[in-house]
Amino acid sequence: MVEFKKEEYSSATANTIEDAQKLVESGFEYVTEIDGVKLFRKRK
Repeated sequence: MVEFKKEEYSSATANTIEDAQKLVESGFEYVTEIDGVKLFRKRK
């Protein structure tokens, strides 16, 4: 039997390349872009 645990994430947004770079450097991964805002997530 396989048991799946619920994964929890922190999320963050970036409006500039510099903001996105800081998030990636701190362990966040890019998810998608909505209305010009990039969304990132990182496991807790």
